[in-house]
Amino acid sequence: MKTERLLNAIGKIDDNLIADAESNDNGCHRSVWFRFGTMAACLALILCTVVTAKYLSSHATAGAFTLDVNPSVEYTIAKNGTVKDVSFLNSDAENALRDISLEKQSVENAVKQTVSAYVTGGIMENSNSMVLVSFDSRINSNSELKAALTSTIQNALAQTQVVETVVFHDESDDSQAKEIADELSISRGKADFILAASKRTDMTLDELAGLSLDVLMMLQDEVEIDPINPAYIGLPEAKRIALKDAGLDKEAQKVIFTKAELNSSQKEPCYFLEFYTNKNQYFYQIDAKTGDILYGREYILLENAKKIAVDDAGCMNKVTYTEETLVDGGIKTPYYRLVFADTQTRWTYRIDAVLGSVLEKNQENIGTQEFISLEEAKSIALKDAGLDDKAQKIEFTKEELNRNQGNPCYILEFNNGEYQYTYRIDAVTGNILEKNKEPILLPNPGTTFD
Repeated sequence: MKTERLLNAIGKIDDNLIADAESNDNGCHRSVWFRFGTMAACLALILCTVVTAKYLSSHATAGAFTLDVNPSVEYTIAKNGTVKDVSFLNSDAENALRDISLEKQSVENAVKQTVSAYVTGGIMENSNSMVLVSFDSRINSNSELKAALTSTIQNALAQTQVVETVVFHDESDDSQAKEIADELSISRGKADFILAASKRTDMTLDELAGLSLDVLMMLQDEVEIDPINPAYIGLPEAKRIALKDAGLDKEAQKVIFTKAELNSSQKEPCYFLEFYTNKNQYFYQIDAKTGDILYGREYILLENAKKIAVDDAGCMNKVTYTEETLVDGGIKTPYYRLVFADTQTRWTYRIDAVLGSVLEKNQENIGTQEFISLEEAKSIALKDAGLDDKAQKIEFTKEELNRNQGNPCYILEFNNGEYQYTYRIDAVTGNILEKNKEPILLPNPGTTFD
């Protein structure tokens, strides 16, 4: 009988009760059906409870990760892999994402929508962006979940075609980092890097928080930066190739990197690397796919080139430099162009940037007219542009004293990765004669630097 099988299945009736039900066809129908209804209700309740329990279990919190560009946003992940909740850690994130529903989305969709909103809002404007992803302790303790999330996030970022590199980080339990995160409205992961950088520089925490991620990463002892494109070698591997070619051992020598970035604006994507030791400075271009060295140079230090020029000039007085530029760009003999003067004389030198020999020199009398220094002119331009070279990455691509116009003036060109600036500063009074500001898509990847 169906009744007997159902009751036996849920274990709520014995054999005597079954026998009584079969022998009382007429008198006990109502009782049996009542019991059957009760048992069926119990079974439905059990099934409902099981389903509810499974639902609640799958929607329980598995952990959280944060995604940093400058806006910082935290995603809480359910055990079923969907985004359970989203928290905006600062106003930049809230302004960019408040009209977008990221909850109940897959992690991949949530990440893609986040980056898309940043691009639309002008927060991410080029294809050279870096992203920081930080996992909390719950995800870190679950290696399988962590590996799955890492793969999913990398795939999502790759599909945006905006992000070039990503840093995956395990949040520390450092109480000071937590205080920094709360105070500056940033993620715990970014706070870890700011705390580490504060031990290597005199910059304040606020100044460090204002740095772009790629600059902040350069202030770390060591950090793994992964290319989004799996066809690329990683930045650590590119550094290893360059250091090996230069005959340097980072463990045995103090090597400082001043530029380490993936540049995809070239015909062939490559890593630009600039670094120096206490004896020399270096510039390398490493093919991002093959690891081949496309270009590599070893230069004498700028300070050594300046000493060579001043000693050759026989100048014993204090001099002011109006130009100090490394000129390379693939030419056969790279050189430093140096222009400096005391109160009576101005010298122009070209110093071989590899051998340190004097390639060309010129000397002229300038009388007693005194000019402001190049550093003073740069400071005037940066102040007018509202930039701080200690808190921001500023690259000067041109800095020279021009005497061919009615008034001697400094011509300065520089960028902060977002805008290109041009200034003409009166060399005597320091007045701004002319200025211009234009947006750019990518930082100038040239090799000119001071």
